[in-house]
Amino acid sequence: KNDICSFANANGGYLIYGISDDKGMAKEIIGIDIQNDDTDRFELDRKNNLNQISPKIPSIKFGFIKLKNGKFVVIIYVNRER
Repeated sequence: KNDICSFANANGGYLIYGISDDKGMAKEIIGIDIQNDDTDRFELDRKNNLNQISPKIPSIKFGFIKLKNGKFVVIIYVNRER
């Protein structure tokens, strides 16, 4: 939630979850667990959480990449707040 707000208040952009880092540099694609592989529920839960913020966050878009280990890399595009 905080990351999305920060991006919305700046220039927007992409947030990628599921990649480990070392001193701010991408290190390894590890993925995150999404219960029952229900990406729709994952997205809806995040959007509902963001609806509680005022002023409203501009539109965000989700993308999911399923990995061989069964986890997901989640890509969130945050529009810049106008």
